[in-house]
Amino acid sequence: MRNNPSVQSPWIGPDRCSVLPPIPGERRGDRSGRAAPPALYIIPVLRLRAGALVVIIEMFIMNRSRHPFQLRSGRIAGLFALLLTAGAPLAAQPGTVIQALLDDAAARFDIPRSVLYGISYNESRWIDLPPDSLSPSCSGMPPSIGIMGLRDDDYFGHSMASARAIGITPEEARVSIEKNILAGAYHLSTLFDGTDRNDFRQWLSAIGKYPGIPEPELRTLYIDGVMELLRHGWLAGNASVAPRPDLPSVDRKKLLEDLDRIGLTAGSPDYPDAQWQPSPNFSGRGGSSITAVTIHDTEGGFAGSVSWLRNTASEASAHYIVRSVDGFIVQMVSEADKAWHVRNENPYTIGIEHEGFAARPEYYTPALYTASARLTRNIIDRYHIPLDRTRVKGHLDFPDNTHTDPGGWWDWPGYYRLISGSPAARVVIDPFEDNVVGWWQPSMSGSTAGVDAEATTFSIAPRAAFTGTNGAELAYRFTEASGGLARVFRSGHGNTSDGLLNVGAAGAISLAVNGDASGHELEIWLYDNAKNNLILRAGAITWSGWRTLSIPLNALGAAGAPYRFHSIVLRQSAGKGLSGSVAFDDLAHTVAVAGVDEAAAGDGAVARKIALSSSQPLPPALRALGALRIYSSLGEEVASFEHAPDAAVGDYLNAGVYMVRSDGEQIMVMVGP
Repeated sequence: MRNNPSVQSPWIGPDRCSVLPPIPGERRGDRSGRAAPPALYIIPVLRLRAGALVVIIEMFIMNRSRHPFQLRSGRIAGLFALLLTAGAPLAAQPGTVIQALLDDAAARFDIPRSVLYGISYNESRWIDLPPDSLSPSCSGMPPSIGIMGLRDDDYFGHSMASARAIGITPEEARVSIEKNILAGAYHLSTLFDGTDRNDFRQWLSAIGKYPGIPEPELRTLYIDGVMELLRHGWLAGNASVAPRPDLPSVDRKKLLEDLDRIGLTAGSPDYPDAQWQPSPNFSGRGGSSITAVTIHDTEGGFAGSVSWLRNTASEASAHYIVRSVDGFIVQMVSEADKAWHVRNENPYTIGIEHEGFAARPEYYTPALYTASARLTRNIIDRYHIPLDRTRVKGHLDFPDNTHTDPGGWWDWPGYYRLISGSPAARVVIDPFEDNVVGWWQPSMSGSTAGVDAEATTFSIAPRAAFTGTNGAELAYRFTEASGGLARVFRSGHGNTSDGLLNVGAAGAISLAVNGDASGHELEIWLYDNAKNNLILRAGAITWSGWRTLSIPLNALGAAGAPYRFHSIVLRQSAGKGLSGSVAFDDLAHTVAVAGVDEAAAGDGAVARKIALSSSQPLPPALRALGALRIYSSLGEEVASFEHAPDAAVGDYLNAGVYMVRSDGEQIMVMVGP
């Protein structure tokens, strides 16, 4: 698709602006019109480190080589933030630093800031992670690198190498945030084929070419995703990007007509809300019935994943892919056929990929969860599949698989609530009907100590059942009078980095326990979002028979949430019996939930949006509405007030996205650090 500046792009919808208004501050070479910063920047007071001044001086020299470097107020704030944080770990750079680096690159290469913002946020959500820390894609798709999602492979191309022309090597672009951003901006600038670099429309062709997707028709999906992000706006750490409803939209009708022209039928054969873009990578089910749904993440962008899975050389596919920003769905394999996504378990399951990365939970948006839950509900209704952890589960939960998607950040309790269409207070997250999540034997954990390894075992068996057919039993034998500990770890079939369960920050962990009156202590172990170990203590097992325990998550405090469950632990009490057995069943997440209709989870029901830092109070106009109820993005009530306090929102809300309701008013509040 070549964007001829004299002809309106075929992808610009007739119902949108035919002539875009000027974007303030995006005139060519104008460095003074940087968008106003958020009402309050929180700049961490970090110790200056070696190399921080070098970064500032290098930026100064690069700009002096083009035209006089004019320090304006916005630039000073951005560079000051960079000076304070330049020595921080790559993944810890705050949003204002990323914004300052993007602004500098946009000015250097005469690119509208919105274009560079949209591409970079689409590629990374402004989170830089070392390439070797990312989970490999279960489809074998080559990884994108850094904030700008650069490429260095034979399928998507070698955009990392193009920056050699400005003195940046691929290795530098791989390890340096600043040089990755400059390399991406330079690569984008070389793709521009218009005449007016200030005309946003004329950048659409370059945006489509940027990710290296081979098929021109599928590049439009990439353009569409970037435009949707810019229209929505976002909050990234302590930086915010305002929504841009005036931007051009992709003409979906024209897109579908062109896809149909090249042989891609517009309508999905199985799910009416999906677009059909078939993959050649499928085979027959061999007579197997469909009895399960597999949840994946792509470890890459939406449009690139569609392209990759339509490539015969990938030898991989899924039935569906869901986009992060708006829940747009593509179907690639008919449900009657077997997609290639979960090895030997393919014959009986339907695979759903989700745009995102296991290490970047920002991609798991309310829109993605809502669209995916509707799709899964439709599938399980048509095939009469029970809604439980044995039938609707992640790739990591299947045997004989080495991948960890969708990772420990996937909100399974909230997802099940959305699928069921009910804000039920209790969601069973493991019924222990089989070892679906690959629980380890105690002897496999380095934390287990002071036990007889052969006599201390974990098993799924009928004799341990509280409900259903099976339950879990921990038989133990301590070898000393004190100091013993038996840990049962939720491994995800050996995938130790992500065999975890996101349980959010609210509510409680509940567990049915068949006690042996031993007096030994029962504990629930979780990680915070930095993977620090936290312990919920359920107390001594002083009873015999079944009892359902509920341990509130707020005992951990607000810092470090959301929490991820990983282990059940029996800790020896001195002077008590050395051996015995305890049974568990119906591991669940419970939460106090108010009725929130499903439509409220989508952006369509949002009247307006407010972005706040955690140190700011709710605005006076919002507090003046009177009684307020605050819900998480998945409909769980997290706070309510008759009169909201004039206090920092961080006193009662963690960073995240919330719905505030009051007598029909509905406001999305985005809370930053």
